[in-house]
This record gives sequence, C-alpha cells and structure tokens, in this order.
Amino acid sequence: MRNRILTVVAITCLVALAGCSTGLGADETTTPDENSTVTDAATAAADATAGTDESETASVTATATASASATATPTDTGATATPETSESWTHPKLPNKPMEDKTNASSAPRISSVEVVNTVASENGSGYSNFDLEVHANTSMPRVDPASHGTVEGEPYFLVYVNDQLLERSKYVVHDENGTFGITMRKDGGFDRFDAGELDLTVKLVDRDSEYDDVYGVWNGSVQYAP
Repeated sequence: MRNRILTVVAITCLVALAGCSTGLGADETTTPDENSTVTDAATAAADATAGTDESETASVTATATASASATATPTDTGATATPETSESWTHPKLPNKPMEDKTNASSAPRISSVEVVNTVASENGSGYSNFDLEVHANTSMPRVDPASHGTVEGEPYFLVYVNDQLLERSKYVVHDENGTFGITMRKDGGFDRFDAGELDLTVKLVDRDSEYDDVYGVWNGSVQYAP
C-alpha cells in the first residue's frame, strides 16, 4: 500500500514537472515571436522614416533646381548688335500720269505746313547736311474714286521734289483730317547729289488711281543745304 502511494506521488510529481517543462517551452516560443514583431515594427518605422527623408530630400533638391533654373541669367554670347544704316537711295516709283490737279477740290489747303526735322548741322554752320520732313495735312479722301476703280476711298501718299526732281515717294498713309506724317529723306545717292546752297522743296499730296493719280495738295518751301 505504501509503495502504491509512493508510486502515485512519484507519477504526480513527474506530471507536474512535465507540465512545467511544457509551459517553459511555450514561453520560450512566444518570446521570440514577440521580439520578432517588435523588431519588424521598428524596421518598418525606420524604413518609413528613411523614405520620408529621401522624399523630402528629393523635393528640396527639385525645388532648388527649379529655382536656380528660373533665376538663371542668360549666357552672354558676346554678339554685338549691328547698328542700323540708312537705306541707299533708289529712284521712287513714278505716279500714274497724266496727273490731274484737284487742289481746288476743298476750300482749305490740304497741306497746312511742312517742317524740316531730324536735322544735322553742317560743319560750317551755314545749313544742314542731313534732314527729314514732317508734313501736316488733311489726308481724308472718302468717296473720291469712281466705283469702277474698285473702291471709292482714296489712297493718299506724298511725293517730294527737290529742285523739281522727284526724290521721295511715301507709303500710302491713313485718312486723317489733321494728321502728321514723317518722310525720310535718303541722303546717300539722294539729295546729296545737289551742291551746297538753297534747295527748293515741293511736297504733293496725291491720290493713287488705276489710270492716273490726282494731286490734292501742294506745298512749296526751301532749305539751306551744306554737304
């Protein structure tokens, strides 16, 4: 009987010891899983932080590059602008002839005045070696042409004569009852053909026509020329 009791106690102790051993094993198995979870979380956080840093760094770099590009100063190639030169004189296109005089078509003169502008004084001070003209005129020409010519509106332009020689023809000008129009006098080959002295100037306001051009205004004057 005593031996049976000892046997039961021994078996009970062995079972208890086996249970403790089993529990200890479970703890040891769980602990690495928890540690692994913590380690994985830390690694993910580190990766996220690193990714954020890299993204922010890339953003800062891109912003700096864009700012530098926006404020960059163009490179000077060393090219030098070529100064403008005056156009050499060629004979202007002749008006359609015969020219009809219509200067009495209005009560007031069409050309009110002509001024010598952009003057270059001669070295001896006795006149101008270069100049242009500024014309003040009424260039309004409504219904002056017959409909058979395509349009009833006039096409006004100016002719400039120096000592009765046609020297300049302007482009067609706008219709203006009180307009100011500049005419460039080309010196090279133009009025520099004349000798020093007083030059007679004649400015005509002309309407272009398909068959013949009409003169609507005339101004006469003079200028002292000293090449």
